[in-house]
Amino acid sequence: MSMIKTVGKRRNYFKSSQGQNYDSIMKMILATPDSCFEYAKKFTQINCPSRQFVFNYDLTAEGTVDGFNYETIIPEFTPTVTFCQTKDCKISIAGYNVSSQCLTNLVEYFSSHPFVVPSQRIETKRLGSAPTPSGFQQCHDNLCFNHVMSTVTPFQKDTRHWTTFDNPQYKELQLYIGDRRFPEKPLNTTDATFFQMMFNASDLDSLFPATEEYEESLTSVKNNASEVFFPTTDDTSFMFTTQCERSGGTGICFDGIHTGNTPVSVELRGTPIYSGETDTNYNVRDDLTQNARHPPAPLFNMVQQSFWIFSL
Repeated sequence: MSMIKTVGKRRNYFKSSQGQNYDSIMKMILATPDSCFEYAKKFTQINCPSRQFVFNYDLTAEGTVDGFNYETIIPEFTPTVTFCQTKDCKISIAGYNVSSQCLTNLVEYFSSHPFVVPSQRIETKRLGSAPTPSGFQQCHDNLCFNHVMSTVTPFQKDTRHWTTFDNPQYKELQLYIGDRRFPEKPLNTTDATFFQMMFNASDLDSLFPATEEYEESLTSVKNNASEVFFPTTDDTSFMFTTQCERSGGTGICFDGIHTGNTPVSVELRGTPIYSGETDTNYNVRDDLTQNARHPPAPLFNMVQQSFWIFSL
């Protein structure tokens, strides 16, 4: 079966930004004779091939649409970072309407007491084997767990990808740690139950809202039995997150998994919703001109709770 890659059907919903009419721009791209100029509105990892769209800010220039000219597309562009320096760090902390007198009392208290800031330490491993055309087969390893509160499994398309991860579009996805299963029942990565479980595991179910990109990563459909779809929004924030809780009789205890120096078996299971040419997790392509390449073994992050102690 030949694969047909189509541009997302929601392009009319793009809003103009800084004078750029994305609907007109996309029509111009699709009208070009080179079919590799399909447009995907998503992030690309630094140091990976991408396309550079050059805009002419003289919006009245001949042959442009709102400053855009398809002839200025650089199809084989690889952004790199040659120098990086952190100049400023900022954080926004909710005040919860704390009065000035309360703040004064807090400063006075912590002048003679330690100030404890909860933090997390992440230990990253790579599971034993890469996905196959039928999904994860024998994808396991033996690992030691040190007070692990949760696990996070991103699915890399390339070993250079460290911040952009796609939904693998899998069914029957489940993680086995020793004799425990996470979640209890295997799930489909595109259904509502999985969506809600990821929100709960990421603490996005009450006080903190999820970003639009994260929601799109969980809900965007990338393929069907005969087609693969380009995304119409950024959907590169997908991660399979599990909480390592146990039943405490009267409720749920989040005491984590601790095996000390004793390794336990870790296995990831799952099969593609649509196999064959339209399996977007196994067949990695940036456009139809490329031969499919295959992803590496998935990463496995163990999140450990820790604390920083400061004094004022």
